[in-house]
This record gives sequence, structure tokens and C-alpha cells, in this order.
Amino acid sequence: MLIKDFLQIDPIEVSDKIVNFIRQKVEAFERDGIIVGLSGGLDSSCVAGLSVKAVGKDNVYGLIMPEKDSSKESAEYAEMLANQIEIRTQVIDHAPILEKWNLYNLLSKQDWEMGKAAFAHKRDIQGESAFARYMSVQKGIKPKRLRKLFAYMNMKHRIRTVTLYYYGEQLNYLVIGTSNKSEALTGWFVKYGDSARDIMPIRGLYKTQIKALSKYLNVPQPILEREPMPDFFPGLKDNFVFEMSCEQLDSVLIGIEKGVPSKLIMEETGVSIYTIESIKKLTEITNHKRSLPEVPTSF
Repeated sequence: MLIKDFLQIDPIEVSDKIVNFIRQKVEAFERDGIIVGLSGGLDSSCVAGLSVKAVGKDNVYGLIMPEKDSSKESAEYAEMLANQIEIRTQVIDHAPILEKWNLYNLLSKQDWEMGKAAFAHKRDIQGESAFARYMSVQKGIKPKRLRKLFAYMNMKHRIRTVTLYYYGEQLNYLVIGTSNKSEALTGWFVKYGDSARDIMPIRGLYKTQIKALSKYLNVPQPILEREPMPDFFPGLKDNFVFEMSCEQLDSVLIGIEKGVPSKLIMEETGVSIYTIESIKKLTEITNHKRSLPEVPTSF
């Protein structure tokens, strides 16, 4: 059996299970509907489609939250998805809010160029790879040159969360999350940003599984084909940071999950033993991002 076979799903069965989960949680939270942030990406499109199946199109509200650095394509694709599944949307430009925080002046010209270079080249001027840089900031941002850059990017996710809850509470709607298992295991999310939601219906699915589910849900083809990106800094894409395709990353992650020896994972995926071991370490050091705030065990 090949490792990638572990990633095969029955989209009908999975869809039914998630739809029932969403419906039950809306009832348990005593909410009147669901609010979702629409990014124009695969995950939010998939969740929006599942939400409509769960509670009906009239009870799903999509927020589109661009800002100065957002791709125009993101809003266009979000509107495309919303029109297809016929849900209400509202566009909320976050640029004025972020300007109030003086965020767009946080980075100097040198910081900005360093950020663009970091996301445009495999290695920076110190010879450090993008993946190594990502590993280095998961427990404290030790390189001082990166601190303002991460504050700049992460603030945007946290403002989106505040906005979702602001409108969700006015409508008495459940705030639904769109993070997937690939992101969760590698820490590719913002703590108390996109991780702060009432429920996470697709967090048990790897990215490639979500693509299969999205095809079943008839998510528009341009969204299915779009490269995954967080869209909070120009040029930053998921596959650049991890230096491999989503399919490779998911095969490595599920291989680790299933206890497949690293040598066999390497032979099937083409990913080096060193990188596989680094990903194992990454899943360990990012555990704090997946956990509730720590409290003393005794007094």
C-alpha cells in the first residue's frame, strides 16, 4: 500500500459527517446561523459550501476582508464562490483599521525589501532556507530582523478574527473556522488569529483531502487550481515556505502519523530524510499553538 492511499476519502461520506457536525454545533451553541471569512481560497470555499448544506444559504453570512496588501484575485474569487452558493456577503476593508494602528508604517524600506527577498528566494543572505527560517520562529522570534515582519503579518489575521466575532455576535451566528490538518500540524496559522474560532469542521482533513471534497461540492475551478497562500504579504505562498508541493507535504505528514519509516516516506515522496525529520520536529515544537493557554496544575 502506498502512503498516498491513506489520503483517499469518500467525499460523500465525509461531507455528510461534517454537515451533521456543523448542524449539531449550531444547535448546541443556540445560534441562528454561521458566519465565515471568505478568502477566495480552497478551505474557506469548502467550509462555506458545507455550511450551506448544514443550515441553508439564508443562514450563512460571508465576510470578505481585504486590506492594502491583499490580492485583488482574493476578493474576486470570494465573490465568485458566494454567488455560486447564493449566500449574503459583506466586504469590510481592513486598511483603515490597520492604518489606525500605524501598521503600514511599521516596516522600514529595508524591512520590506528583506521580507520580499525572504519570500522570493530559497535562501536569504545568511544562507538560511525559507523552511529553516520558519522553524526558527515557532518558539519565540529569535532573529530580531524578523520580529517586525511577523508582527506586521500576524496582526492582520487577528483583526479578521475580531471582525468575525463583532458581526457574528450581532447576528447570533456561529463563527466557523477554515483551517485544515496540514496547517494545524505544521503550525501554519496565527495563534489567536485564524485559530480562534467556535468550531473547526475541516481541521481533521489534509489539504489534498479538502481538494477532493471541494471537487464534490462543485467549488469553482479557478479556486480549485489556485495556489495556497495566506495573502498577508505579497509573494508569500505555502509551497515556498515548505519547499514542496501540498501533495508531498501531506504524504509526509500522514506517513509520520501512520508510523511509516522515514526511509519509505523518502522513497515515495522524494523528500529528503533530513526534511522529514525536520517536519517531525516541527509538529512537536508547534504544539503550543494547538493547545489552550497553560495553567498551573496545582496550588
